[in-house]
Amino acid sequence: LPTLFTLHAARWRDRGGGVLAEGAVQDFHRRAAPALAAAGLVRFTLLLLRGQPVAALYGVKAKGRFHHYIG
Repeated sequence: LPTLFTLHAARWRDRGGGVLAEGAVQDFHRRAAPALAAAGLVRFTLLLLRGQPVAALYGVKAKGRFHHYIG
């Protein structure tokens, strides 16, 4: 999550901050993601370029389907 928050902030810095700019939203995901992970539902994917994260995908997999939340 910290990497996702950092990438998202960099992308939306000059456009008003984006959906993850609010501390309350980040706090929600910090609380929700471990519970989703414990249930085997959360999916995070990072794309690395020369060892550095350049993109992230965050979503939920349930009942054979992937539901994209944000990338």
